[in-house]
Amino acid sequence: MKRILLATLILLASTSAFAQDDMYGSLDDDINIPSATSKDNSSKYLFRMIEGGYFVSNDGKEYIVIPYEGKSAQELYNRIKSNVTMLYNSAKDVISTSENSVISIKGYEKNAGYRPVAGFGYNVYFDISYVLKFMFKDGKIRIDAPTILSVYADNELMPEYHLWCKNQKLFVKGQRNPKRLCITEGFEKVLNGIIESILKYDETTEDW
Repeated sequence: MKRILLATLILLASTSAFAQDDMYGSLDDDINIPSATSKDNSSKYLFRMIEGGYFVSNDGKEYIVIPYEGKSAQELYNRIKSNVTMLYNSAKDVISTSENSVISIKGYEKNAGYRPVAGFGYNVYFDISYVLKFMFKDGKIRIDAPTILSVYADNELMPEYHLWCKNQKLFVKGQRNPKRLCITEGFEKVLNGIIESILKYDETTEDW
């Protein structure tokens, strides 16, 4: 009886350790290094993820500028602020502003990406906290590349974000790891989707 109980405890401990190791990202995972000619599907977005978990525009800059001819900085600021207020449930808790010039958003998104757990038949889903920043001048809006602050799995804070990206092996030799696209493309889709929603929330409104 004791041997059976001991064997059961060892099996449970091994299962827990494996799941935790997979969540944090084992450095012993087998990796298929993608071809240097692998196509990157992220160009459809305003920003794409690069090695280290950072985001840049498609021309490699840390921001983009969108022209709005004939609109003052105040008009653009008011419109984006209104959109943010409509899109976030508790906008006052996520937004900070510098009147007519800057809007910063600190948000949280659930299930932004996921990773299959090999051999167990389920996925680990990752939540992210992030920062978005919009700056305004007459006739244009500057949008800084999004910044991910932290990653969570099952409400547990993962290691420091850039270390976590390295441990997860999101990139291998500067190329996207095809086994981790559910994370990289998931994060890209979520953050770009939020930015585009803020910009376009009421683009059909006549006074825009």
